[in-house]
Amino acid sequence: MGEPLRPKPDVSHLHPASRPIALLSDAERIAHIRADRWIGYTRAQKALAKLEDLFTQPQRQRMANLLLIGPTNNGKSMIIEKFRRAHQLEPAEHAAYETIPLLLVVSISAVLITVLVVFAVVIGSQQPAPVPSAPALTSAGLTMTAASSSLTAQANQPVSNSQPTSVPTTQPTTTTAPTSQSTTQSVINPTSGPALLGSDLGTFAAIYGQPNDHSTPSVGEYHFKRYPGSNIDFLILWTDNADGGVYANRVENVNVQASDAGADAGWTQAEADASCAPFLPRDAVYKSQVGLTGGYDKIYFSASLASLFPASAFTDGNSNQVQSGLFDVQYLYASGSLIAGCSILIGTQQMQ
Repeated sequence: MGEPLRPKPDVSHLHPASRPIALLSDAERIAHIRADRWIGYTRAQKALAKLEDLFTQPQRQRMANLLLIGPTNNGKSMIIEKFRRAHQLEPAEHAAYETIPLLLVVSISAVLITVLVVFAVVIGSQQPAPVPSAPALTSAGLTMTAASSSLTAQANQPVSNSQPTSVPTTQPTTTTAPTSQSTTQSVINPTSGPALLGSDLGTFAAIYGQPNDHSTPSVGEYHFKRYPGSNIDFLILWTDNADGGVYANRVENVNVQASDAGADAGWTQAEADASCAPFLPRDAVYKSQVGLTGGYDKIYFSASLASLFPASAFTDGNSNQVQSGLFDVQYLYASGSLIAGCSILIGTQQMQ
């Protein structure tokens, strides 16, 4: 007689995407855990979108450059790798040559990892070309430098494990009050109404004043309320520039950050709730929760949000369209149980 069959474990409590993995052998599960993971936090998605925009630019004498800068192990190399995977080698029509749509040249030192991205490189046996020098590569395509430094890259930020039973109507408070620091880059006309995900940008200006000098209005990015003695802003907003028109002034992503200074660095879960929950739509309904490396992501549905953006704006981390009205709140830990902030974004892009 063979070995008795063991009952199949109950994995119904797990997320549907995780259930098949949980049923694998020990060796297969360990291999799965050790594999690379793409976490599509907001800044990473925006970096990829910028790369795609540059990728489609016509060839000209001076091609655009892009600089990614942030601390070690903050995901810079993975963003570049994700972009490379999306632009694989094109099949050649003739065996004599191949067209490489994107070429990465990596130079590693103690300070920088420099990646030169060159578009439409043709390599063939009929006309072998010499390896271009670094200046030639720079002028031919896009130069990306991923630099490790003490500057903090703005990723999506976190909140608390406790699910709010009701959405507070009061605006958030912080342990150390951030200050308003306006900029002449853009003047936003204040408008009345609650400052929530999906609200007009003017409702935030009415409460928090004009955006500060960290803002980049040309890409729909607005920063408010810098903490005293810090380079961290309490509130960062992104508007739906991609859809333009009436949506270009509508907030699709709310990023709320704790201070990074001294005793005020990071939030307790209660402080995170008090600071982040007020930005959720009033009719938000909790759906599910997904674990992430260093945090977790909560999925909500809002019927009112579904009417504020086009259906195509609600996507997952692979740019697949999801149900209109879905949004997620990503929470990442600063250290231990302290929370760095929260990122509230339409769609479910942050759960992968």
